[in-house]
Amino acid sequence: MSSCWTLAIEEGTLENVACPSFACVKKRATRAANEITEPDRELVEEVVGAKLRDRWEDLKAKRRAEIGAFR
Repeated sequence: MSSCWTLAIEEGTLENVACPSFACVKKRATRAANEITEPDRELVEEVVGAKLRDRWEDLKAKRRAEIGAFR
C-alpha cells in the first residue's frame, strides 16, 4: 500500500489514496463522489510519511479550491 499511495500522491491522483480492499473499492464505485470517505491524516502519515502526507493535504486543499472556483 505504501508504494501505491506514494505514487498516487507524487502524481497527484488523490482518488487512489484509499483503502485497496475489494469491499472498499466496491463501496467507492457505488457511492456519489461527495459521499466517499478518505483515510485520515494519521493513517496516511503512517503509510507514506510526514512529507508525503503534507503534499497529500496540500493537493486536497488545491483541489477543493479549484472545485469551489467552478461552482
